[in-house]
Amino acid sequence: MPRRISFNGHTTFIGSLPHQNHKEALDLVLKYSPCVPAWAQLPYYKEEGMINQTGAGLPGFGKNEHGDLYFNINADNFQDELLQFYEDYLSVESGSMPLESSPFAMARNTSEGLWSLLEALKGSEIRPECIKGQMCGVFSFLTSINDQDGKQAIYDDTLKDIGSRMVAFRAKWQAEKLLSSGYPAVLFLDEPGLAGFGSSAFITISKEDVQELIEGSFKTVHESGVMVGVHVCANTDWSILLESSVDVINFDAYKYFDKFLLFKDEIRQFIKQGGQIAWGIVPTMHEKDIKNASPESLVNLWKEQVAHLQGNGLSMGNILENSLITPSCGTGTLSPFYAERVLWLTSEASKILRKTVFKR
Repeated sequence: MPRRISFNGHTTFIGSLPHQNHKEALDLVLKYSPCVPAWAQLPYYKEEGMINQTGAGLPGFGKNEHGDLYFNINADNFQDELLQFYEDYLSVESGSMPLESSPFAMARNTSEGLWSLLEALKGSEIRPECIKGQMCGVFSFLTSINDQDGKQAIYDDTLKDIGSRMVAFRAKWQAEKLLSSGYPAVLFLDEPGLAGFGSSAFITISKEDVQELIEGSFKTVHESGVMVGVHVCANTDWSILLESSVDVINFDAYKYFDKFLLFKDEIRQFIKQGGQIAWGIVPTMHEKDIKNASPESLVNLWKEQVAHLQGNGLSMGNILENSLITPSCGTGTLSPFYAERVLWLTSEASKILRKTVFKR
């Protein structure tokens, strides 16, 4: 089981940055989030897209004539690839094939930021309390990619099965890679697709279906000794996560706190049981909001929100002990200037909160 830690209001980031140079991106991460650094994902490099990171190596996975990622289960070699996939899976599961050298390991060109972070920490004076990784969660992966006929992978039993197994083992690989740093780790399985749950697009998928799906990868990561976080960049049915084994829930506190607060009693119970809340308090959607925000205004916003959760055995200090301060979403679509301002705002708001709430 993972070593559980309290984040004490420190800073981490969602992962994506708009930069074209991994060293430059890493320098910013270590400058603004030295206690819980996240490896930087750079969407400038197509290979580092979340869907490609997760799906590369799956049977039938590739690009169609329009350059879009998809599954082609009608390909002549699909059945052969499928058989090889299951053989490799069973070999890793039995221990006869090392995960590190298996097809489930992430290729370096899809995760350069992870390697850069691990290499930078070797011999560094920086001593993180925890390091953060991230990848696409299974629900979002299966609902973000279609087969050759345009049907979402989640509705095909074969694609759903191999997609779930790939996410679980690729998450296990990353969890073990993070722990190789010698520091505690948290792996976020990002689920932007959960924002669409409950809409007509997923009318045949039940809450129980989603919970069963995501718990499989949560269990695998926990067995690796790593905490699990989930980032949802808009609103969802938060009971899906609050009732799960997830350790950290990351939500857009800047825009969606009122929706999150509908689950007030469940949130309180989650925190009391050791769950952590990652408050996406810093805006990332509009440059105007980023420009107008100040560390002080964001601290005031956080305190106003937390006041709704205080009481019933929870003080502001208790809540901050079990909190991370983050941007509301990734910054990959922003300019480098505004992306760095987001990181700065996050860092400064965290410092003020820790100083004023903890008096240290």
